[in-house]
Amino acid sequence: MKDFEKLIIGAAAAAGLYLLIANVFGGQKVALPGASSRTPLEDNVMRWATLIWTHALTHNVEPALIASVVAAESSGNPEAQGAAGEVGLMQVLPSTAKGECGLQTQELFEPQKNIACGVAYLKRMLDLYTDPSVRPIYAAFGLAAYNAGPARVFFDLTFMDWSVPQSTREYVARVLAAVPRFRELFQELPQYREYEEFFPADNWSVVDPL
Repeated sequence: MKDFEKLIIGAAAAAGLYLLIANVFGGQKVALPGASSRTPLEDNVMRWATLIWTHALTHNVEPALIASVVAAESSGNPEAQGAAGEVGLMQVLPSTAKGECGLQTQELFEPQKNIACGVAYLKRMLDLYTDPSVRPIYAAFGLAAYNAGPARVFFDLTFMDWSVPQSTREYVARVLAAVPRFRELFQELPQYREYEEFFPADNWSVVDPL
């Protein structure tokens, strides 16, 4: 048998084995060697990496944190709409968009404007719970305020504990749990080689104190 024929047969056998494995796993995605290890959700969010990075620099908010919010809020879908009227990638409320960014509801479907407004509002919420003299920055409280509104995130002197809706606690835990993975994804991109210089990882706490 010629070497070329052996090569063809070997390739066909490998392809057949891959199809067999895919069938055994019930149609689940099986990554071929060299294929991206990202999940579909991560791919959807990282489509917007350039926009996220731009506004991360503008507002000094870690890009991995923004990406984690996008993942939790819309799964990276710019057309997403929430039950309370939230719109777009960062699920910005029309009232927030109008008051904070001067945007109309329809503009929130535009990824650039949605992320710009969402990150600006997230930064304001983070700043509400951040003492500039203290490091690391605890993002949990700002995230809680972003999700529930600042009026629903406060220290209750009666119980000597933070008052935060349970659904918001779960949201914060989900967002913070995703931050390390999105850090990895940003650091893999060649254009973000200076990532650590701008956003040292130890400046951002992924510990959830809520």
